[in-house]
Amino acid sequence: MGGRLVSMGINLAAQVLIVRYLSRTDFGAFSYALAMAELSASFCVLGLDKSVARFGAEAHEQRDAARFFGGVLFSLGAILVFGLVPVGAALLFRGRLAEWLHAEPQAITLLLILLVIGPVLALDAILTAVFGVLTQARAIFLRRHLLGPGLRLAAILLTMAISGSALFLAKAYVVAVFAGLAVYLLLLRSTLGADQLVRAWREKPLVWEIRRHLGYGLVMLCSDLVFLFQNGFVVLVLEYYRSGEEVAGFRAIQPFARLNQVVLATFLVLFFPLLSRLMERGDREGVRHVIHETASWVALFSFPVFAITFGGADWISTHVLGEEYRDTATPLALLALGLFANATLGLGAVTLKVLGRLKTIITIDFLWLIAAGVASALVAPRWGVLGLVVVVDGLLVLHGLTCLAVLRRREGLSLFERGKLDVHLTLFVATAALVASRFVLPRTLGIQVFSVALSLCIVALAARRAGSIGVVFPELLRVSVLGPFLGRKVVRPSGGAGE
Repeated sequence: MGGRLVSMGINLAAQVLIVRYLSRTDFGAFSYALAMAELSASFCVLGLDKSVARFGAEAHEQRDAARFFGGVLFSLGAILVFGLVPVGAALLFRGRLAEWLHAEPQAITLLLILLVIGPVLALDAILTAVFGVLTQARAIFLRRHLLGPGLRLAAILLTMAISGSALFLAKAYVVAVFAGLAVYLLLLRSTLGADQLVRAWREKPLVWEIRRHLGYGLVMLCSDLVFLFQNGFVVLVLEYYRSGEEVAGFRAIQPFARLNQVVLATFLVLFFPLLSRLMERGDREGVRHVIHETASWVALFSFPVFAITFGGADWISTHVLGEEYRDTATPLALLALGLFANATLGLGAVTLKVLGRLKTIITIDFLWLIAAGVASALVAPRWGVLGLVVVVDGLLVLHGLTCLAVLRRREGLSLFERGKLDVHLTLFVATAALVASRFVLPRTLGIQVFSVALSLCIVALAARRAGSIGVVFPELLRVSVLGPFLGRKVVRPSGGAGE
């Protein structure tokens, strides 16, 4: 959790610096190229980082060096091969890219530079999974949460110090990403040197298990399509139908809106393995209890972030991003609303994955993505960022509600129990009050501050009646900042989730 917060702080600072340093046109071109490189990395990795995390952990636990290293080496090789495809295609057809993508020449120039980091980011994801299997949390914190963001921040500061252009920043980003990968490889070498599994590998031929790794990886990639839509596809559509300045507006507000997902992502680190263990035991009541408690507390802890990013959207867009981004206030508020709703409903999809309903998740993803894709093509030419943010919100809410409906119908499980309805009702009322204060009442600073403060007080009172999440996740009680809010006394119900 601490690593995630450090990384988030560095990345947010880097985002503000780059937005305020570059002109909106230059930032639009740079952020478009970076988004396409990240999208390329997401597809290049083929979901193999998740297959390494699952099957690699299984092989490592069984001390099966042949399977462990076979899976890792296959994943690295596959990424090197598939990662070069988009890079090679872009170089081969670079004269036609501007016409095909309807992108500005500057954006294409930066894309040809930044696309190189796609395979590197994919390799980075595999190495992170390997360190996770080897339980090297310190290495992950150092590289992923500290060194990686720090190197990117250094690239931005260097560009600012020499009054460099967007082109120089793109090249500095490439150097920073390669430097991060080099550090990961050095850490991996020292880690493997101390692991007895390496010696066992040298004595046996490798077992590749290509179909198993690739099959599971592709399934997991398909289950992440909603995430890829709201990050890469929206940028692609904006550049195609509108302009780089619209891309700049969307990418500038995105990190602030994403703060609404931090609590959910943090809880999932604990929720996923705990739910898996309870399912393995057949503890149905424990599963139900964990889902209800986690859903309540994710919503409660996410609300203050939502209140600030939604209620303070005008201040963020004008004073943090700059006057040039004043028009992004309403899109920021709406995107924060959609991502907060997703944080509240998102456990439904995760629970379906734990229960093995991957085909169901993929079907739901494809159905809503097709609808969202059609809606994007219809609204983007006229409404631009605002229209696409509404499409993203609709996708997130409808996807979440569909997963909840399937979960209730097929598994008899729900995120909301009767004992917690007052908490969720309070959250709904507080959210509705914030929405009304923005879109119905005059948008003065005094009204916005008062509405945010009032909603936070209301939700704080609801949190006092929500019980203690420490019963479910006693690990959280060791976080000194959270202890007073979660309740120090941990009483584990017999046979319950906390066991």
